[in-house]
Amino acid sequence: MKRLLFPGALLALTILLVSSCTSPTDVPAGRKETTILAPVSVTPTKDVGKIAPNTAHTFTIEISNPSTTDSATITDIRLKDGTKGFTLSLPALPLKLGRKGEVDKITLVGTFRESVAGDYNDEIIIVNNDTSTTCKVHAIIITNAIIVSDIDFGTVTFGNKAVYTARITNDGDAPATIMSASMQGASAIDFTDLGTLILPMELPAGDIIEFQVVYSPQQAGQSNAQLVFEIDYNGGGTVDNVAILTGIAQ
Repeated sequence: MKRLLFPGALLALTILLVSSCTSPTDVPAGRKETTILAPVSVTPTKDVGKIAPNTAHTFTIEISNPSTTDSATITDIRLKDGTKGFTLSLPALPLKLGRKGEVDKITLVGTFRESVAGDYNDEIIIVNNDTSTTCKVHAIIITNAIIVSDIDFGTVTFGNKAVYTARITNDGDAPATIMSASMQGASAIDFTDLGTLILPMELPAGDIIEFQVVYSPQQAGQSNAQLVFEIDYNGGGTVDNVAILTGIAQ
């Protein structure tokens, strides 16, 4: 004899089956429930600016952990393309960031350098807690180009000084104005611009000017600094052009 299920009984059976399949407390034995942690926070875009060809420009972005309850572990930081002139100085990984209010942030340092005029774009990918956060980076290589020669003073006897004559060349096809110059870096006190440039001054296309810097080390060892020139490309915007200064006192 066949037994029939009435509609009400069928509905009750269906509800019972669905409930048994979707119960949030049905966790297999020996397996712990996991919490999906929020990703780290980073500015979504970084505009590095207008850069002269073959000039290294340093930029920074801050990576932070916004969570007030959980730490974050960064397992990977990389460039999506990696061939667009951007490079990164990576910290030791994996890297743990504490909860907000603890050691909850780091500063990532990058460098951009290219030789051909144009727009350059890449993307920094930060992986933590099995999630990815990205920051798009952008830079422009301008066609007008001021080239500043780096200065290596070599080895100098401590207590003495050395004077070096360097050049600034306008390798572009239009005039540019050197607005200002400033000494920066860890050993800036060891180097002095002798004031041979009267700024601001215009440098016509194809022209070369010379300037002098003196190295007077304050202590023995390696000295490193940067002489930063602010260049105005006549309405095209200002950019920083950097001469790297190095010397050793012994």
